[in-house]
Amino acid sequence: MSGETEEHVSGWTVDTLKAYFDEIIERETGRIDARFEREHNFIMSLAEERRRAQDKFEATIGERFAQVNEFRGALDDLGKDMATRRELEALSSSLGVRADQNSSSIAELRSRLDIGPAGLAPLQAYQQKEAGRQEGIGASIGLIVTVISVTAAIIGIIVVLANHVQ
Repeated sequence: MSGETEEHVSGWTVDTLKAYFDEIIERETGRIDARFEREHNFIMSLAEERRRAQDKFEATIGERFAQVNEFRGALDDLGKDMATRRELEALSSSLGVRADQNSSSIAELRSRLDIGPAGLAPLQAYQQKEAGRQEGIGASIGLIVTVISVTAAIIGIIVVLANHVQ
């Protein structure tokens, strides 16, 4: 429609238009306020979550720093008890010298055991001679006992046969 004409008078007056636009403004203001309230609450919840996350992060960082400091302390304690490179090199060289001395001593003792002390060879020969003599005596006694046993067995058989024939 084209608007107000002389034949058609519009029903809008300044007061009705003001009332109409006031109503639209009030409705839109309520919607804007509601949207603002929702967005404000959302932003506040994000801020609260961020604050909690920040607190959690700071607590975690604090624990990590405590662990790192504890580890550093343990390393410091360990470092205090450890020998220096020079001390270890000196110890290593002295142990090498001792090992060489021990090897020489062991070689000397082995050679003594292989050769034995002076006078050991005649003693070993005498011991072997006596051992052979003891074996010979034992064999002789065993032979004598065997001959006596066989003789006694033959006599026993003859006696039994003689008693049986009569």
